[in-house]
Amino acid sequence: MNLGLDEIRHEYRRLRFLLFATYVFFLTSVAAVATYYLHSEYRQMLQMAQARSSTLTRALEEHVLRTFTALDIQLRYTGRKLAENRALERPSTPAMIELLRQEKPDIDFVRSLYTYDASGRGHTTSLGADISKMHARNAEHFREILESSTDRLAIGRVL
Repeated sequence: MNLGLDEIRHEYRRLRFLLFATYVFFLTSVAAVATYYLHSEYRQMLQMAQARSSTLTRALEEHVLRTFTALDIQLRYTGRKLAENRALERPSTPAMIELLRQEKPDIDFVRSLYTYDASGRGHTTSLGADISKMHARNAEHFREILESSTDRLAIGRVL
């Protein structure tokens, strides 16, 4: 009879071990599946964010290109108008300042227009400031523009 009780205890321990092992296996499986799912969701969200970011970057790039192209066209037109009116022959006159005010591009970040002659000497601004003591060759980005004979859009630091 004692032998039957030992056998029952042994079966009980084996069943308890089997249940514990099944429980541990189940928890490990759930953790592995959850980790895989969360990792794949993370990668998918990351790819979506990169795609959105890429789209926004292209849109911003296009906006900046169009803005600066429009600004370049308007400034070239203003330069031709100044040349036609021989405005640089009388650079600090109220008429020149008014012409610059009228021609200032209607773009938020353009505060005023500065006029320089071909040698780089400053004349006036659309705000009417006397910049005759300023010389474009003193600014590195202007110096590059003056020394290169290309007719291209050049963007320097904010003045």
